[in-house]
Amino acid sequence: MTSTNDIGLAPERIQCSTTTDLNDLVCSTICENILWKPVACQQCETHFCSLCIRQWLNKNPNQCPMRCDKFIERSCSKFIAKRLAQLQIICIYQPNGCNEVIPYEALEKHEIMCGYQLLKCAGCLAEILKKDFTEHQSQCPLTVTTCDDCKMIYKQNDVLQTHSDVICLKEQLRQHQQQSQYEIQQLKQQIQQTLNDQNTLLASRGIIVNDNNVSAYIVLFDRCSTLSRLEYSATNLYPIYDRSRDTS
Repeated sequence: MTSTNDIGLAPERIQCSTTTDLNDLVCSTICENILWKPVACQQCETHFCSLCIRQWLNKNPNQCPMRCDKFIERSCSKFIAKRLAQLQIICIYQPNGCNEVIPYEALEKHEIMCGYQLLKCAGCLAEILKKDFTEHQSQCPLTVTTCDDCKMIYKQNDVLQTHSDVICLKEQLRQHQQQSQYEIQQLKQQIQQTLNDQNTLLASRGIIVNDNNVSAYIVLFDRCSTLSRLEYSATNLYPIYDRSRDTS
């Protein structure tokens, strides 16, 4: 069967009486299937699937498949659109178990959402029905998962070895230490730049900076106090936790 994401619909997918004439609903000379999202040639009024005619024009610019002087596209005729709207189509995923018969105009939406399409599991590479896919992923031992807390990536069957609660917490602490050290370095650079700017300004005014200029550095002292607390947290929090776990 041909998917609605490709060219026209295979005639065997049409559920209708044997007396129904489908000849005027066929994509002439190209895919020869039932028209899908049709457009027409303005000159000869022949209808084609929109994808079929685009592919044709890529190879044969401006040429109509029916050998008109020039292909000029126009919209599908109301008569053809009405005939197509009356069709009942068997779902493309019928071989997988879907028994739905869908009106032509609702077909595309149904097949996008159909629970009987096959999806490939990224872990075990098995093809699973869409309706069962979420449950499969939650149970597949080879499914790769990313922890929301520590961002570690691990396989579900390795969770006890590579991502226990203790491992997760240690990784969060390690990341905290790394981030704190980065912030400390940034703060040091800001302080140094502030000192340099202040010294330059004072020197331009003939003021000599010495140890008695305490009042000029009150703000910097506060920043340094914050810096010291950050350094203590970053360098001591993780080792203390690590030792406590080893001795427990």
